[in-house]
Amino acid sequence: MKTFNLEDYGLTPDDIRGYVGLLYTRVSGEKQEDNTSLETQEEECTLIANQLHVPIVSPVFSDTMTGTVYRERKGLTAMRERYKELSKAGEKVIVFVWALDRISRDQVHFSVLVDEMQHYNVILISINEKFDDSPLGRMSRNLMSFVAEVEREKISGRLATGRMKRVEREHRLNPGPKSTYGYRWDNEEEKNRYVVYEPEAKIIKEIFERYAQGVSMRALAKELTERGIPAPRTTWQQTTLSYLFRNKRYTGEARSFYIARSLKDVLAHKGKTIKPLEDTILLPDGTIPQLVSHDLFEQVQRRIDANVQDSIRNSNKEIESLLRSGFIECGYCGASMTITYKNTTQTLADGTKKNYKYPYYQCCNRMRAVRECRAGSVAVLPLDATVWEELKDLSEDTALIEAAIKQVLSKDTFQSEAQSLECSIQQNEEALVQLKEDLNNPALRGSGRTVVLGLLSDKQEAIEKMQLELAEVKRGEIDYDRVKASYTELLEWCKRVKETGDDMPLTQKRDFLRLLGIKVKVYRSDDKKHEKYVIGVKMPSIAKGIARNILLRG
Repeated sequence: MKTFNLEDYGLTPDDIRGYVGLLYTRVSGEKQEDNTSLETQEEECTLIANQLHVPIVSPVFSDTMTGTVYRERKGLTAMRERYKELSKAGEKVIVFVWALDRISRDQVHFSVLVDEMQHYNVILISINEKFDDSPLGRMSRNLMSFVAEVEREKISGRLATGRMKRVEREHRLNPGPKSTYGYRWDNEEEKNRYVVYEPEAKIIKEIFERYAQGVSMRALAKELTERGIPAPRTTWQQTTLSYLFRNKRYTGEARSFYIARSLKDVLAHKGKTIKPLEDTILLPDGTIPQLVSHDLFEQVQRRIDANVQDSIRNSNKEIESLLRSGFIECGYCGASMTITYKNTTQTLADGTKKNYKYPYYQCCNRMRAVRECRAGSVAVLPLDATVWEELKDLSEDTALIEAAIKQVLSKDTFQSEAQSLECSIQQNEEALVQLKEDLNNPALRGSGRTVVLGLLSDKQEAIEKMQLELAEVKRGEIDYDRVKASYTELLEWCKRVKETGDDMPLTQKRDFLRLLGIKVKVYRSDDKKHEKYVIGVKMPSIAKGIARNILLRG
C-alpha cells in the first residue's frame, strides 16, 4: 500500500491539522481517460489524503488536456476558484496531485500557479515526489520538469497501470505510436489488432528465408539499402535485422507487457528484463497475423546463436572493448572490471586442433585476490552490444531531450528572482531615504529618534543581504550558460549517434559514454536480487552545473 511521509515536505501532522483537501487529476487525451488513468490518480491521491486525515472537498477537479496550457483547462480553473473561495472563507487548503507535472509541464506556468497557491496559503502536495518548501525544495520543483521528461521510468510508469488494465479488460494490443514493421493497425483510432501490410510483410518473409539459407545480416542490410527499401527506423543495419529476427510476433504470437522495463530506462538507472511468459498477457488468436512459420523462426534463432558464438571463437587477437577502463564495475564490491580470457580448444573436421580465446569482464578484486568478492564474469561482446543498443535507443529521443533542456535551462525563474530582488532593493532604498529625512527633522527627539535609527540600521542590513543574494543569482545565470553548453554538446552527440549507429568508431563510442558518465554495474546471473547488469547515466558536466545552481539558491 502506498504511504506518504509528511517530513519529506518539511511538515508535521500538527501543521496540517484542520486543513481540507482538493484533488486535481489530469491526462493528456481521451485514450488515457478511457484506460482509467484519471481514476488511478484519484484513488491514490484519496488514499494519501485519508492517511493524513485530510477530508476531501467535492468535487474532484479533472482535465483531459495537455499540460502545456493552463488558462484553457476548465478543471484547473474551477479548482483555482475553489481554493480562493475557501481561503477567503478562512479555510486552510491542501491541493493533492499525482505528480507535479499534472499541474503544468511548462515551467513558467508552473511557477505562476505555485506563486498563486502560496499567496492563498495553499499547500501543494505531490504524492509521488518529495519536496519541502525550502529554497532547495523550490529549486527541485523547478527542475522537476527536466527529471520527469528525461527519466523514462517516470514517463512510462505514469501510464502503465491504466494501459495494463485496458489490455486485460478488452483483450487487445497495447497501442503504441507505431505498429510493428510488417503490420498496420486495423483502425488508427481504436488500434485493436494488426493487419498485414504487404509491402513490408514480403520483406519480413524474404529476410527470414534468406538468412536461414545462409545469407549474412551484413549482406542483407547492404542489399536492402541498395534496393531503396525503407527501414523500420533510420537505416538498415545488422542490429535492425537482429531485432526483427528476434521478434516472436511474426509467428502470430500476441502478448502484451512482455518487457518489464523499457530499453530507454537508462536514465532511471535501471536495467531491462524480459518477463516470464506467465507474467505477460496472452491475447486472442488472430490479434497478430502470422508472417513466419514457427519452424523457420526457430531455425533463424539457432543460426543467430551459432553466429554469436562463432564471432567470439574467431577472434584470437586482443579486442578493444567498449566498456573497458572505467565504464564497468563490480556490482558487489564496486571494483573496476578488467578483461580476461578463457581458453578452449576445438577439434576441426580435418582433425587439427585450434585454440580460441573468449573475452570476459572480470572483477579486479576477485581476479587479484585482493579481497573476497562473489562476483562472476560476463562475456564482453554481448554486453558491449547490449549497452550500445540501449544508448542508441536513448539517442533516438533527441526531441524529448531537447524539450527537457528547454525547460531546465529556462532563465525565466532566475530572471524573475533577479527582478524581484531588484524591486525589493529599490523599495528598501526608497524607505532608507525616507528614514534619513526623518532623522533630519528637528522635531524628532528621544525615543522616537532611537527607533528611527534602529529601522535605518535594519534597512541597511536588509539591502546588503539582498545585494549579496542578487549577486548569487547572477552567478547562477553564468553557470547556467555553461550547463547549456554541455547540453548542446550532448544533443550534438545524440544526433551523431543517430546518424552513424553501429558504424561509429569505437573511440567515438567511448567518448559518448564518457560524456554521459556511463557506469555499468554487473551482478551474477544466478543472483535473484539484482538484474544481471544495471546501466547508470550521470552526465557529470551537466549534473555539476545544476548542482552548483541548486547550492547557490539554497
